[in-house]
Amino acid sequence: MKQALLSCIAISAFGLTMFFGNAIADDSAEQELTAEIAREAIVGRWQHRDDQSSVVVYEADGSTLDVYDDETAASGTWEITDDQGVILLHVVMDGMDYDYEVAGVLDDYLWLIYLARGNSLHYERVTD
Repeated sequence: MKQALLSCIAISAFGLTMFFGNAIADDSAEQELTAEIAREAIVGRWQHRDDQSSVVVYEADGSTLDVYDDETAASGTWEITDDQGVILLHVVMDGMDYDYEVAGVLDDYLWLIYLARGNSLHYERVTD
């Protein structure tokens, strides 16, 4: 029983990795996520799935805003880099550094992993 449960967990994790590991901005294409694609796809307003009051904005000029309850809570800059095939998002907000892995980015969905704690952050694109 324990072996079967571990196998199911491993298969589920593999399936999520296969789906999101290659997630890119254009759902119809089957390309691997690159830093260039992520840089273009991340631009926009993203609402946190678990906290509807939390929105993050990534501007094309590399600036970013952290918005909570429609009030700007923090501002800063962002950049995307490629570290041996791992797409990383580095954010500086009010003098503090935050590093994330870009686990997936689609037209309407952003999945980040906060590297300091390993927790997943899930966002949906906000369209006006």
